Amino acid sequence: MAALLLPLAARLAHRLGAVDHPGGRRTHHAPVPRLGGVAVVMATLGTCVVLALVAQALGMPIGDLTWSRTQVLLVGALMIFALGLLDDLRGVSPRLKLVVQVIAAVLVVRAGGLAQSFVFARDLPAFRVDGLVPVLAVLWIVGVTNAFNLIDGLDGLASVCAFVALATMVVSGLYLGQASSFVFVAALLGALTVFLRCNWHPASLFLGDSGSMTIGFLLAVRVIPSASDADGRFYALVPLAALAYPLLDTGVAILRRWLSGHSFSRADRRHIHHQLVKIGMSVPRAVRVIAIVATVVSAAGLTVSFVPPRFTVAVALGASLLASLAALYAIWRLEYSEFIAFGKALYSGLARSRRIVRERIRMSDITKRINLAGSEAELHECVFELLDCEHVQRAELVDATELALNARERRGEPVSETAAMVLLVRPVRRERIGRVLQLRVWVTPRGIAHHSLQHIEHMICTELEAWFERFDRPAASERTAEPAVKVTARDATPLTEVTV
Repeated sequence: MAALLLPLAARLAHRLGAVDHPGGRRTHHAPVPRLGGVAVVMATLGTCVVLALVAQALGMPIGDLTWSRTQVLLVGALMIFALGLLDDLRGVSPRLKLVVQVIAAVLVVRAGGLAQSFVFARDLPAFRVDGLVPVLAVLWIVGVTNAFNLIDGLDGLASVCAFVALATMVVSGLYLGQASSFVFVAALLGALTVFLRCNWHPASLFLGDSGSMTIGFLLAVRVIPSASDADGRFYALVPLAALAYPLLDTGVAILRRWLSGHSFSRADRRHIHHQLVKIGMSVPRAVRVIAIVATVVSAAGLTVSFVPPRFTVAVALGASLLASLAALYAIWRLEYSEFIAFGKALYSGLARSRRIVRERIRMSDITKRINLAGSEAELHECVFELLDCEHVQRAELVDATELALNARERRGEPVSETAAMVLLVRPVRRERIGRVLQLRVWVTPRGIAHHSLQHIEHMICTELEAWFERFDRPAASERTAEPAVKVTARDATPLTEVTV
């Protein structure tokens, strides 16, 4: 059926002007009609309808593909198909696309047939999420529908990804005894096989949104029963493995657009398949690489789901390790600057957070020692411990009177040209008129952050103030205003100055 409809779809596309011209985000160099999806979808749905009618006439429903559910599936698929066809001809806003996709997904979900318990591997306990099943199913169908539309950016890529998903469904269906999958698989596989002859590079016919979105919708719906057993348990890893590349590429696109501040609906040429071509691969080679990787991921997902439990953990850990290494290599090789910048920012933030925590712990230890100090000599020892803090070059608690008397000698002290001085001035021992105590800290101006200065000011100085308040409380009549003495080094620049 698809072989008969494809030439008609190409002529219809030229007549209606549904043709992709070179330029912009396109990778082809000649005008290509984009209504190939009309032939593929009509052939697939027609085959499914015919088989369902035959099964109903014979009274032998094929698995869960009863006539009533076939009708609902047909209505939902035609809604998505009409939406995509309108987008191919005139263009449709992202909001309208989302509304129609949600409505179609809700219709299919309300028809029933969804598993109520989830399991990740054979013989593992299942868990139920009864209230969330419809919501998760709608999100799954809408997400896969759009994901499949996004990957249709290279000749033959969408068809190859559909082949991988269909093969995964066959293996899962055979293991779980779900014959209903084979009807849909046979119909779509036959249509895509014929279409791929026209869609392989250089393509003479494109799927268009009418084809890519409808195929994604059908795969999302039919992969659910193919991954469910007779007891109603749903093997969650099977659909994720079957549609690994569309989901991965969509996730990467959403994340990098969020990081760069662009709209999620903004189209670009930075999808994974585009980046593979950008680094020097030919279009056929890029499609083959993606097909191989998708097949490996699909095989790993099936293996983890169905192998005996004693092998599940080992296979899962090995697959996770390989996936992590592959992801890191791909981010570097595919030149995704958004993820590289995010990684650097994340590392910098973690390092800064660790430094802040380390400084707070150190300051807290010093304040505890100040609180327990019994004399000024012990205070000097506590202040000396500031040298253990990062970027602190020198710290001392000195008598400002002596500094004033020896100002000339003090100005001659060697101070690093890259250092600055923080002055924290504190009058003490009021019975000794004119005596002022100073906390002097030399720090590296580019090395110490503002929060480090705040720690010194608010933690150390506050504790010093409390200590002197306890050990030196002159009577109210003896309290007189006394100007603080400010001392700076000639070769140093004050970062901050606090007078207590």
